[in-house]
Amino acid sequence: MIPTIQEQTHLFLITVLGGGILGLLYDAFRILRKAIPHPDIITNLEDLLYWILVALSIFYILFNKNYGEIRGFAFLGFILGSILYFLVCSPWMMKISSFIIEIISKSIVLMIRIITTPIRILYRLIRRPYQKIKKWIYRGIKRKWKAIQLRFKKI
Repeated sequence: MIPTIQEQTHLFLITVLGGGILGLLYDAFRILRKAIPHPDIITNLEDLLYWILVALSIFYILFNKNYGEIRGFAFLGFILGSILYFLVCSPWMMKISSFIIEIISKSIVLMIRIITTPIRILYRLIRRPYQKIKKWIYRGIKRKWKAIQLRFKKI
């Protein structure tokens, strides 16, 4: 079956859109790395997962929309879509996500402070009396222990 110009144009536009979506997916991985820093091995596994998803996406689109035929303009569409995404959308996406991550992290820190402040105040109020009671009990136990040891020495 010979594809028409309309079908080829449709395929090209779909691959441009697919390239943009793959760029968005890569930004999602970048945002995840920024929000939750993790070791290099995990980063490498994420990159591997990304490229597997890229390969599967390209295969799926070419198989379903182009009858499995590999055409150069389809790959150019993916590349063009990715380049357009990274030039136009990615800077905004990263700024917005950085802002959201900062707001969320500050909110979490504030909630932790609100929750732990009464606990810290209570700890400061109880610490000295607790230490005195603990010392008094320890001394009493120590005296009793020495008395028990003396009784066993006599035996």
